[in-house]
Amino acid sequence: MNTVETPKKSMDMKKIIGFVIGALIPVIFSFFPISEPLQPKAWIALGLLIGAVVWMISGTLRDYQSMIVMCCLLVVTKCVSFGVAFAPFGQSAWWMLFGALGIGVAAVESGFMKRVAYLVLKILPSNFMGQCLAYIFSGAIISPIVPSTTAKGVIMAPLAKNTSDALGLQPHSKGAVGMYLAFFTGYVSIAYATLSGSSVNMSVLGALPDDQKVTWMGWFTTLLPWTIISTVLMFLVIMKFFAPAKGEGGSVSKDDIQKQLDALGPWSRDEKITLSVLLSALALWILETTTGISATIVALLAFIILFALDVVPASKLKNIAWEPLFFVGAFLCLPTVFKEVGLNDYIVLTLGDKVAPIMSNMFLLIPFICILTYLIRLVFISLSGTAVLVTTVFLPFCAQYNIHPFIIASICYMSTNTWNVSYQNTVTIASLAANGPGWLTQKDIFKGSIWYMITNFAALMLCVPFWKMMGMC
Repeated sequence: MNTVETPKKSMDMKKIIGFVIGALIPVIFSFFPISEPLQPKAWIALGLLIGAVVWMISGTLRDYQSMIVMCCLLVVTKCVSFGVAFAPFGQSAWWMLFGALGIGVAAVESGFMKRVAYLVLKILPSNFMGQCLAYIFSGAIISPIVPSTTAKGVIMAPLAKNTSDALGLQPHSKGAVGMYLAFFTGYVSIAYATLSGSSVNMSVLGALPDDQKVTWMGWFTTLLPWTIISTVLMFLVIMKFFAPAKGEGGSVSKDDIQKQLDALGPWSRDEKITLSVLLSALALWILETTTGISATIVALLAFIILFALDVVPASKLKNIAWEPLFFVGAFLCLPTVFKEVGLNDYIVLTLGDKVAPIMSNMFLLIPFICILTYLIRLVFISLSGTAVLVTTVFLPFCAQYNIHPFIIASICYMSTNTWNVSYQNTVTIASLAANGPGWLTQKDIFKGSIWYMITNFAALMLCVPFWKMMGMC
């Protein structure tokens, strides 16, 4: 009996130790001397942030709970006002995230993603290369209109397994891993290329200053070179290192794909409505600067229409990812809090000369942020949290070195999509679980994460001339 309880006791002790350390940090920080340009409660505010991160890492509190407690304590300790600590909940980025999460639920319920994927699989060649391209292309089609990478991962991973099996690829083989990486590239990595491709994208947008936020087209245009280069490089990696050996693997039967399409039946009412609403939303997002209609308003209206037309019953509202929504709302207060308590000015004053060689050279800045992000992600699970945190730290230097904050956010955000350890990426966790360990495990796909880190770094470096031409760095 004791052996059964030991892991639970160990976990409880970890939480208790984490709670104590997290609670002590702001107390210790409160004794640090205050000097210009810091405000009186600056160190307490920083201590509360670090303490909340400790609670998250130790599992003392869930991520969103840690952040909301941090916001409450920022107000209680009079570091900032309630209006500052909870301001993100009234900002457009948070409401766009809310709309996007609702759209994601509707897209999953309607089931049109499978149909689109099967149609593309049927069109392209039936061999390994053709089917890998099919997952990349179908993902590129679907990603901009379905803002939930986890949902796409859970729904499409079983299809990738079915394709792998149909090709005669053995479980845990490099060919099976190659098929997984092709699906992941199309439905997850490419999702970062458009503002509407992932709900996490909206949180990254929220970290930018109000006067430097980008539109849907601004996001897409800025990251277009990265998308093309990283996708092409990853496809070449799959073909070179993960393709089945000669004599292994066959081809997918087009008749089998057609049977899958036939099993879905004709386009349903819900599929038609969902696709029409999402395509209309996409058009309005693209034309935001022309129409003057905010992307947030479009997302909210699309969400309301889909639920009002009973594409998704009201009972499914519980399927919205409420925890990430509240986590992002609380975490996005950091840029404003840092500015309010003088930490931005203090960072510039303290680190200005030290970071000058890095900030003044994009070919040094990119590897620095990439490596920093890769290391942070080993202990900090949240993609959005990592991107917001790193962006907040570098934000004070952007104006001085003529770097648009979105470039900093992009370098970091593109570098968060790693899965070096089993707990690191919620999409890989969910997509692997969708098929069970009989097909692939974390150990099988680990090399794919290393290759993503390499291709991501190369793509970011090659983006520099384009960004300079755009006047963004």
